[in-house]
Order: sequence, then C-alpha cells, then structure tokens
Amino acid sequence: MPTKNDVTGDSIQSKAPSKKYMDNYDRIFGKKTAVDDAADVMSGWTHECKVDGLLEVEKGEPCNWCGEKEDGTTD
Repeated sequence: MPTKNDVTGDSIQSKAPSKKYMDNYDRIFGKKTAVDDAADVMSGWTHECKVDGLLEVEKGEPCNWCGEKEDGTTD
C-alpha cells in the first residue's frame, strides 16, 4: 500500500510536471535553439600542441598540456 500525504491524502509518488511548471522553467532558463547548441560546441580554438598534438581548447583558456594561449603566448 503506497504511503499517503497526511494533509492532501495524495499518494506520495512523483507526478508528471504540470504546464505551469514547464512554462516557468522555460521562462527562467529559456529555450535553446539549434544555433545556441552549435555555438556551445564551436566555442573553442584549435591548437597544435607540442606535447599532445591537435587539440580543441576552450575559448579564453590556455592549453592544459603546454600552457600556450590562443594568441600564441605562454605564461
């Protein structure tokens, strides 16, 4: 026998999200478009690392292996 909520009398189990929930979720987090997804994937830079070969490095970050930045400098 499923457990019941003492106040509402409903069984305690997960229910499908309501329309109000889904509308507010989209309002808060927004909907991603195919263009947004493509931009996420293509947000890095290609680097020919002396240590590990050809890599895709996150935009604004140096190579984890050799420390080279997108502009060719190192720290």
